[in-house]
Formats: sequence, C-alpha cells, structure tokens
Amino acid sequence: MTFRLTMTNTWQQPLVLADPKLASLRFTDRRNKTRRWFNNAFVSASHFAFVLEPFGSQDFQLEARYADIIPEIPNVDFDFQRFSVDLPAGACTVRYEYRIDDNFYDGDTHTRLSDLMEMADESNATAWTGEVVSNTLSVTKPSS
Repeated sequence: MTFRLTMTNTWQQPLVLADPKLASLRFTDRRNKTRRWFNNAFVSASHFAFVLEPFGSQDFQLEARYADIIPEIPNVDFDFQRFSVDLPAGACTVRYEYRIDDNFYDGDTHTRLSDLMEMADESNATAWTGEVVSNTLSVTKPSS
C-alpha cells in the first residue's frame, strides 16, 4: 500500500520538522482495534529533520506492507523491508498521526525536541511543535 503525505508550511518563516515515519500510520480494523507494526531490523539513522521554507511543500511516499507478505525484490525501499503491519483480511481505516512536543523522541535517530531546536537555530528557522492528524482513509486487504 502506498500513501502520499504532503507537508505544507503556511507561515512566513522557515520551519524545522522531524522526518515523517512510516510507523506513524495508524491502522484500525473493523473491531476498532489498532493494529501493530512489526520491525525486523534495528538501525540508527543519521538524517532526522528538514527545513520547510515559507509557503513551501514537501511530499513523502510511505510504503506499507502486510506482515504476511515477504518482500522479494532486493532493491526495494529499506523501510518497506523493515516494517510491516499486522492486518486481517477485510476493511480497515488508516490515518497519519504526526506529533512533536516536549516528549518527542525518534528511536532511529535518537533525536529529541532539543535537537530540532538546535537545527532551527542554525538554520534561522523555527522548530515546529504540535500535532496533526490526517484525514481517515478506508482500505481493504484482500483475502489470501
């Protein structure tokens, strides 16, 4: 499943934002149970944030795979190989939740809000804080 996330800066100054994470997609099954993500590799990443210029936009493509599908192509996106979501066959909903607050911590990059604020100072920008929840989409996983 491919999802496109677009972040847009409507302010008149640059913003520093943490890189969006695939596991911030929230899948809920028809029984209203939030489905689990599985991670088959623990890594440390070095890239953790980006600057979004005033009135600029940045698109991100998020590739999610079902836990019962094993990627066969060796050159696919690493996150596609690394993460999978446990979804039963049938209908479910999905939304994206993005939050940066005093408790923000990215386990891949070990980034905290203070790191984003430092990058903002170096970039003459503002570290964005807050919460955004996307619109909810309906998806259906076919039976095996």
